[in-house]
Amino acid sequence: MNILQSLSITIAAFVAVYSINAWRRELKGQRELDVSEQALALIYECKDNLQFIRSPFGFSGEGQTRKRRPDETKDESKAFDQAYVLIERYEKVKDSFIKLQSIKYKFMAIFGKETAEPFNEVNRIMNKLFLAAKRLGLRYWNPKYQGQSERDPKWGKRILEYEAKFYSGEEPDTIAEKMDNVVGIIEGICSKIIQGKKAKKRTH
Repeated sequence: MNILQSLSITIAAFVAVYSINAWRRELKGQRELDVSEQALALIYECKDNLQFIRSPFGFSGEGQTRKRRPDETKDESKAFDQAYVLIERYEKVKDSFIKLQSIKYKFMAIFGKETAEPFNEVNRIMNKLFLAAKRLGLRYWNPKYQGQSERDPKWGKRILEYEAKFYSGEEPDTIAEKMDNVVGIIEGICSKIIQGKKAKKRTH
C-alpha cells in the first residue's frame, strides 16, 4: 500500500510539474506572439508615416502653426514655415513613433538586448530629419544667406544633402533605405514567431 501511495504521489507530482512547465511555455509563446504582432504593426505604421512626413507634395497652410519671431521678415517666415512642415506633420503622427519606442524594452526582454538596434535606428533617422529641417529653415533656405552659394562652392552641395533627407523621392533615398532595413530586421525576428504560432494552431 505504501508503495502504491508513493507511486501515485510521484506520478501526480510529475504531472503537476509537466503541466506547469507546459503552461509556462504556452504563456511565453503567447507573450512572444503579442509583442511580435505589436512591433510589426508599429514598424509598418511608422514606415508609412515617415513617407507622409517627407512627402514633397505640400498643402496650403502647412507650416503656419509655427510660433513667429517678432523680428522675422515675410520672406524669412516663408522659409521657416517651409522647413516647419516636417515638424508639423510629425506632430500629427508622432504617437506611432512613441509607441514603437515604448515597446522596445519588452522586445529586448523577450528577444535579447541586441534587438534594440532597429528601434535605436528609427530614432537616429528621425533626428536626421529634425536636423535637416532646422538647418534648411535657419540657414540654407533663409533669404538672409541668399547668394552664399556663389561665395561658398560647398553651399549648394549642403543644400542638396539636407533636402535629400527632408524630402523623399531623391535617388538614392538613404533615409528610405535605412527605414526599409529596419523593417526587414524586425520582420525577420517577428515573422518566424508569428508563422510558427499559426502553424502550431493548424496542427491542433
